[in-house]
Amino acid sequence: MLEKLGVNIIRAYDLVAGTFASKHRIPSIPLLISVHDVNPERVPLDNPEANGFLSLSQAVRNFLLNRGVSAKLIHDFANRVDEGIFFPFGDTRARNAFRKQFPCKHILVHVGRKTEQKNLDTVIKSLRYLEDFCAIFIGQGNEDKYKALAAREQVLERCVFIKSVKNEDLAQFYNYCDVMCTPSRWEGFGIVFIEALACAAVVVSSDKEPMNEYIKNMENGILVKNYENPYALSRAIY
Repeated sequence: MLEKLGVNIIRAYDLVAGTFASKHRIPSIPLLISVHDVNPERVPLDNPEANGFLSLSQAVRNFLLNRGVSAKLIHDFANRVDEGIFFPFGDTRARNAFRKQFPCKHILVHVGRKTEQKNLDTVIKSLRYLEDFCAIFIGQGNEDKYKALAAREQVLERCVFIKSVKNEDLAQFYNYCDVMCTPSRWEGFGIVFIEALACAAVVVSSDKEPMNEYIKNMENGILVKNYENPYALSRAIY
């Protein structure tokens, strides 16, 4: 089918898809694999054979090098955002209408899958020290354990869990919140951060690669070294 369609190149999204593409590849069609996940537990043990690997960050480049991929096969690549969707809004009436949905003085938005990687647990625990904040958690995944944690921390009434938001609607969360905080434990790139920055949101995240490659502490965002500590995170947010 690929030959019939006249495909000139194949791009596989991440190493798992790259492994599938590599096993069924046609030698005459080059294979490129873009790498987004640097969690060793989520990638195959062996590197797939490919003509090149697209690295979205220095963190990804280091990850590939540590796995034994030749530097000659690694090509720096860039994520981007649609500036027709993600840009600063100036509509005060829309902002006020949005914020009325959430009965709290300050709004924190966390964007990311509801998994260990995205560190929802520390954000939830930080709400103990942020009494005038509510938190909106946007992302797919099982939210039951996070709701249970919020209940134990006595902050459940200040937590809102949303499965998904369309891109054109996500921009309003970035624009109308007081802070966007996703203190990831690891990332390949983290496109949500540059989406939020494009909307001129206050961004709080972990002081580690790749976030500290494009977020400069106290310049265009706030980076937290002790991002596993709820109190330290709360001070950065506040």
